[in-house]
Amino acid sequence: MPLDIFQQAFSLAILADLIIDKQGTLEELQKSYYDDLTSNLKNLEGWNLAWGPTIWKLKPDEKTYPGNAGYIAFHQKALFEDGSVHPTYVIAIAGTPMNSTHVIDKEDNAVDSVVDFNAWVRDGIQKEPVTVSSKDVSPGTSYFSKGMAWGTHNLMNAVSFKDHSVSPGMTMVQFLSSLNPSPSTRFIITGHSLGGTLTTTISLTLVTAEILPRGYTITYPAAACSAGNVDWAHQFAETFPSCKLPGAHSYQGWNLNLVNNLDSIPQLWCQMVDISPRQWLGRIPSLYGIPILDALWKKYVVEYATKASSSGVVYKPIPSQYFNASPPTSVPTTVEGFSKEAMVQHTTSYMKEVGIHDRTLDAAIALTFSITDGLQEATDNPEDQKEYDHIAQEQSFHAVLV
Repeated sequence: MPLDIFQQAFSLAILADLIIDKQGTLEELQKSYYDDLTSNLKNLEGWNLAWGPTIWKLKPDEKTYPGNAGYIAFHQKALFEDGSVHPTYVIAIAGTPMNSTHVIDKEDNAVDSVVDFNAWVRDGIQKEPVTVSSKDVSPGTSYFSKGMAWGTHNLMNAVSFKDHSVSPGMTMVQFLSSLNPSPSTRFIITGHSLGGTLTTTISLTLVTAEILPRGYTITYPAAACSAGNVDWAHQFAETFPSCKLPGAHSYQGWNLNLVNNLDSIPQLWCQMVDISPRQWLGRIPSLYGIPILDALWKKYVVEYATKASSSGVVYKPIPSQYFNASPPTSVPTTVEGFSKEAMVQHTTSYMKEVGIHDRTLDAAIALTFSITDGLQEATDNPEDQKEYDHIAQEQSFHAVLV
């Protein structure tokens, strides 16, 4: 049975992650990313690389993990859920690279200060984001986190390589601006985890800056964190109204964050239950049952809430569509046990829910399962326990984000 349009979008998002476990110079990573993408895109009938892939990397000449990454694919006749057919571009955004402390610290967890979203767009998205002091935060203004501002800026301004890419020498914005789409053309932005969060910020940036047309641009984020404050979340929802047909499956909706109720990552970074009872930091300790875990995890929640609140704003999730994955057979009693379960709930549960776990995206699926299995093995192997403890404690819920 062919994949529906939502499964195709999610598959393209997962393919964006093919680079996150690799190390090398920027040039080496670019070649690897291009080769892997072009090989795996053959498994998605009708989809071809249109731009990129591209990688932003803090230290291009060092053999380290990548930073932000993504690509654009195109389908001449994509079949949508309502039976309509459209020329369709998909902007697919990668999640957090394995062991990239820069991305984890400077993007994922950088919620202690914010950027005025509309002021940044108005001044020019090619300019570096400027943070606002917490004492200067103004009511009624849309703010997004410093980390997501930088991730958005980095990826949107990264140039497609002259070698091992399609539409070389162009940024994402330049490529999209060069198009002359027909009224029937659709644009989908998608990603999982960090890629999901950047899906929300990049899509709102592109439409607000009038680079992509409002009403013809839709989003498909999965496992995304809260990127901005209450006003920013409202601006997103107004720009991208939720769209889901009656009787649709849990994953078959546009402009909604796909959320596993047992995934800790979408619980970040809302600090107040009144703002979002189903997605806020306070849910994390008891996600897998009562009694809750030890004081270490409660401390992390308190520290995270304090960090988020130091920005001067209250974070709020965008609208979501939820599903219930299988819970653990027993309540985790250790940090390691919690982390193992959290990783499964954050990765493979989404593939199973969307229904692509047994499809032909072999390389990407193998990567996701190997990450999950590797973490489980690490907790079972005494020789690896010390290193795993370091990952679990220092990177907290972002031990590895796919």
